[in-house]
Amino acid sequence: MEVQQIPLSEIQLDPTQPRKSFCEKRLQLLSENIAEMGVLQPITVMPSEKGHVIVMGERRFRASKMAKLQTIPCIVREFDKDTKSEVQIVENLQREDVEPLEEAEAILFLAGKYSPVEIGKRIGRTPKFVHSRLKLAQLSEHFKPFVKNGDMPLITAVQLATMPLDEQEQLHELLGGRFDKWHVESFLKNQSQDLANAPFDPSDKELYPSAGACTTCPFNSANTGNLFGDDKHICTKNPCFRAKSELFLKRILEDCKKENILVVAEHSDYAKDWEDNVHFRSLLQSQGLNEYYHMDSVRIIRKPEQPTMEKLLAEYPNYEWEEGEAESDLNKLLEQYSEDLARYEAAIEEGCRTAILMDTNTFKYKSVLVALREKKTGTTDNTEDVSKKKMDECTDAEKILKIEQRAERKEQIERNKEFVELYDAVKDGDYATQTKALSKEEMTAFCITLYENFISWHKKKLLKNFYPKMKNTSPEQLTAKFQEGFDKKKFHQMARILIQSNLHFGENNHDNNMTNHSFYKAVMPFHKETFQTIESEYADRKKLRLERTKERIDQLKD
Repeated sequence: MEVQQIPLSEIQLDPTQPRKSFCEKRLQLLSENIAEMGVLQPITVMPSEKGHVIVMGERRFRASKMAKLQTIPCIVREFDKDTKSEVQIVENLQREDVEPLEEAEAILFLAGKYSPVEIGKRIGRTPKFVHSRLKLAQLSEHFKPFVKNGDMPLITAVQLATMPLDEQEQLHELLGGRFDKWHVESFLKNQSQDLANAPFDPSDKELYPSAGACTTCPFNSANTGNLFGDDKHICTKNPCFRAKSELFLKRILEDCKKENILVVAEHSDYAKDWEDNVHFRSLLQSQGLNEYYHMDSVRIIRKPEQPTMEKLLAEYPNYEWEEGEAESDLNKLLEQYSEDLARYEAAIEEGCRTAILMDTNTFKYKSVLVALREKKTGTTDNTEDVSKKKMDECTDAEKILKIEQRAERKEQIERNKEFVELYDAVKDGDYATQTKALSKEEMTAFCITLYENFISWHKKKLLKNFYPKMKNTSPEQLTAKFQEGFDKKKFHQMARILIQSNLHFGENNHDNNMTNHSFYKAVMPFHKETFQTIESEYADRKKLRLERTKERIDQLKD
């Protein structure tokens, strides 16, 4: 086509041009190059009422103006509106420095005409990339500035964009218009579910007929370009996942009732009134099943797992085995397995019941044998008697005692849950990978942790990179091996792993347990803002709870 030299003054920018951002430094470099070498590649323009409008080459045009050129080489072509937009979009998408949100909007435009595979071919990208940008285009306008300024990682933005727009808006309102990476990632963790961890079979289309199988569902990330990574099947429709989980649980409970199989909750009796467990209890009651609790109501007898050479070698990947040593160890394990299996089979003959051990959060379960524990009788504790009474059966004095007991118990539960949230904030952060020198509080926490939680066999796997397995060696040899290549940086990392991994939950929190309190004081400087947010929320809940308790007690005193 003929190249024409057209005055810059006769060329206008296209207000509908999909490219909105230009790097000033790169423009300056290009203008200096143009001032020296001229414009080597013509821009493309189309006729307009006021002269010409740029179709492709706006960056070269801007740089030419900065270089004080009077004319620029142009190819003049006619375009209809749709063709012009498509040409501009494809041309922009083929650049290397496209701003992701602009890229997303451009690909969304093309999706009106072409499939993701066809779009990928036109712009030189994979279908997975195209799917990812199509999702990004659904990100709420309120969060887009955080992507542009770099506060929100692109992968987080794509994951957030998989959520319904109204939920994104609610999250933005909750955050008060600011971006908090920890809160956003916690939200995403609660709103999406890894189907690899589902209690039900994702390919079961009969479990929830109106939803069908997860394997073909459009809310499965594997069916929309593997947004969360290759071979990752992530459900982005949490209500459907929870509905399927509950339907699965009901199916399991019905089967247990038919087969006379006990259902044992994988938590102690003290946790039965926690919010997460109350619903599980109601489902048990609806099926006429009794409540049993691990370590309280029953003694669990698990079927031993047969050891194999493959499992043995996988357990100690860094150990250098001597000739015949692995075979010898495996034979010992097989002997132990035979003894354990004999005890397991004897338990069946002795009348132990068949049961399932159920995780009440995930609804995953394991088949086990159980021996029922005898209930304690003959208690004379008046407090216990009051706790067993219904509220309308109590005197006013007993009601006050009952309310105070419940308030005290709720306070304990809230502090326990608060500590779990504080710990999760640390676990999900980068505390354990810090290499800076330990603070006085961290060293104190480390010493207390070692004192109260000496390293047992099942904790050593946490330190497998620092404490390699060595058999038949003296403490002196172990110490020498451990010190090889050891430096302060590794010590700091190891200490933080130990501090983070030896905490106490359940009835313990950062007020009533020394280890937990020292951990709390040690990690506070690393997560100060996040801790303040969590603690503020729990403080508000405590204030409201105390007001309600006082109001109920005052009514009874009047």
